[in-house]
Amino acid sequence: MGLFSRKRPPQPPVERRLSYRVANLQGQGTRERQEDSFAFANALDVTEMRRKGLLAVVADGMGGLSNGKLVSEACVKSVLSDFAEMDREGDLPGQLRESAAEASRRLYQQFRGDGGTTLVAALLFQEGLHWISVGDSYIFLKRGRGLFRLNREQNLRVQTYLEYIQDGRLDPTAADSDPD
Repeated sequence: MGLFSRKRPPQPPVERRLSYRVANLQGQGTRERQEDSFAFANALDVTEMRRKGLLAVVADGMGGLSNGKLVSEACVKSVLSDFAEMDREGDLPGQLRESAAEASRRLYQQFRGDGGTTLVAALLFQEGLHWISVGDSYIFLKRGRGLFRLNREQNLRVQTYLEYIQDGRLDPTAADSDPD
């Protein structure tokens, strides 16, 4: 050992628990009415939050279509219903994907394509974050002073950009002239 070296005694591991705060902030924008729907599951019950997790779900109804608000409300109800039945020991990301697919089937059956919505859902369970997103709504993670977007838009424009880039046509602005 050197003159100034000393061995530090091993430190016990520090158990850190995530803390959650839930809130909702909506902006109406230029539309005549708000067509978003949202919900939290287990946000006010710490015992259930530990046992089943905390779910936050937002569905942004498509304002240009006739049933935007009704579709977004039905979407949130569908995801909440699936959340109540999830196997917490199973594949949570897979179950979220299936919930989104099932919501889509239910909504199409109920509204026959007359209306639409985006969907983002985040499940905090056993110190882990699992999420699903369909459409152009964002999921942000606030950590310290930073705000990080976790997902990317899913829409025809972004899809077309990605196809142009993958095909070797590296100029994504060329997709702007695509008729679709």
